[in-house]
Amino acid sequence: MVPGLDEAALRLRWTRGVTDKWEHDRFEFVDADPESVLGFIADEPESRWTPCAPALFYLALIRGAVRRAGGDPAARFLVEQAEQKVMRERGL
Repeated sequence: MVPGLDEAALRLRWTRGVTDKWEHDRFEFVDADPESVLGFIADEPESRWTPCAPALFYLALIRGAVRRAGGDPAARFLVEQAEQKVMRERGL
């Protein structure tokens, strides 16, 4: 997460510079809460992901939860609860 960088600011940044072959062909804006992010990951076909992307998103969610909880590592369980809910709702 980048505080202060919303969709409009990011789209403005994309208009600058030269595109190259490594540019993404698609962008999605998802709320940065665990349930939204994990739901997005679960709903996308595996073929759209690089091998490490889902794990990196998951670890970022855990880091954010722990930071919001003042450094309490038990906050990681909030992400785990969201993961279980997403998996249960999608029959995974």
